Parts: sequence; structure tokens; C-alpha cells
Amino acid sequence: MTAAVRVALVTTDWVDFIEGGVATLCHALASGLDERGLEVEVWTRGGGRRERAIAGRRMSSGAHPYKVRAVPGRSWRRRGGAHWRRTLP
Repeated sequence: MTAAVRVALVTTDWVDFIEGGVATLCHALASGLDERGLEVEVWTRGGGRRERAIAGRRMSSGAHPYKVRAVPGRSWRRRGGAHWRRTLP
């Protein structure tokens, strides 16, 4: 039995609140990996309007086929990995 391949993309910007640049690149990468059957989860900055934009997209008919997790706060710059790990289930 072959295990499913899981991919986590960590990005500072996402297409639900920023257009162009790294946001568009990560969206294209996530979509391409999902089309190839990989399990994709995107972690991005959250809080305030960012989190509302991601939640709004999740509830709409144009929802992403993969999970997008918004990590609130600005401490991701100072704390690095410890900040991202706090969102793990």
C-alpha cells in the first residue's frame, strides 16, 4: 500500500487578500499539486481581514479544493517555526 503524499506550503501572502507575486505563485503551485493527487495544506498569515477573506472563500462556491489555514499575529517573523506549530491540531 502506498501512503498519500502530503505537502504543506508556508507563505506570507495568499490570493484571497493579495494579488500577484508570491501569492499567485503559491496558489498556482497548490492547485497544480492538488490536481496531481497530492494532499495540500497552505499556511499563511491570518488575523482580521485576512482571516475573514479566507473564511469567506471557504464558504463560497469558489472554495479551494485544499485546506488554507490562517495563522494570526505578526510574531511569525520573530518566532519562526514555533509560531507556525501553534496552529497544529
